[in-house]
Amino acid sequence: MRQPWLSVSQNPQAPRSLPPSKACRPKRRPASPNSSAAAKKEGSLTYWDVVIQPETNDALTAAFRKFYGLPNGFQIHYQLSATAPLVTRVEQEINANRVTIDVAAVGSPSWAFERAAAGDALEYDSPQYKFYADVMARGLGRKGIFAFNGAYLFVPMWSTDRTKFEGKSWKDLINAVPAGRISIGDVSKSVAYLATYAGQRNVLDVNYFKAIAAMKPSFLIRSEQVAGRLVTGEDLMAFSGMPTRAYQYNQKGGKLKFMLPEEGAVLLPQSMFILARRRTRMPPSCGSISSCPSRGRRSSSKARPWCRAAAVSKAHCLTMLPASTVSS
Repeated sequence: MRQPWLSVSQNPQAPRSLPPSKACRPKRRPASPNSSAAAKKEGSLTYWDVVIQPETNDALTAAFRKFYGLPNGFQIHYQLSATAPLVTRVEQEINANRVTIDVAAVGSPSWAFERAAAGDALEYDSPQYKFYADVMARGLGRKGIFAFNGAYLFVPMWSTDRTKFEGKSWKDLINAVPAGRISIGDVSKSVAYLATYAGQRNVLDVNYFKAIAAMKPSFLIRSEQVAGRLVTGEDLMAFSGMPTRAYQYNQKGGKLKFMLPEEGAVLLPQSMFILARRRTRMPPSCGSISSCPSRGRRSSSKARPWCRAAAVSKAHCLTMLPASTVSS
């Protein structure tokens, strides 16, 4: 029986992680017991996210100030970003040793594990992590460093008042709408779309994607734009629709519907972590690119460190989950 969602995480012979050598492992700096007081004195918090919408940020900001007893003057600087710009910005700040972002959240588990392995994530064992014991045990987070604040996936989506579609498989999308009336996530500008494509390749071959390319899709980045173009009729089908956007638009009168393909879908945990403000660099003699910040991460001819440093997370961003396991 074909089980496309099986992954290296279910193989007992598969490596669980590729930690840096002890000689090069960066020293972790746990959060100070007085962090809350120090944060209040600092007077502001900056976080970047790829999913949270402005209205959600407003609600979270109010709840955050209330929970910690912060004054209204305590500033919350929030930036909604696409995944690739977020990754680029965080890595630039780390490499320049000028970290201005306090918290980063992105649906790229392999990258989050790389940051943790390199010592770029602050060690903070949040009291809330006790509620994440099960997912931690499954390798979807790292205790004392980061958990995830949700997860998302990209699946076919359309507006029922404009498109009649009864497909059950990814393959049913081929020629389901006229050429030029379908959109797809731009993998060249999004690590989340790229991870999704890598997972889909476990069950969909190159010829399948050539057939999709022949439909002349529009390449989009923001999931809000993907859904919005379906509502307006600019597109009749979205290859990379986000179910939560269907819910949001339908709350406002939209008629969006999505399919959970029988082959499965790629689930992307949204990892959230605090960036460490490291003032020292590791010596150039370190043997692991991914664990040694002083090395040029992108200049090496070897495999990209985020592919090497997170074998444990590869299973989670590149796994096809059966549709029966994902609630609609």
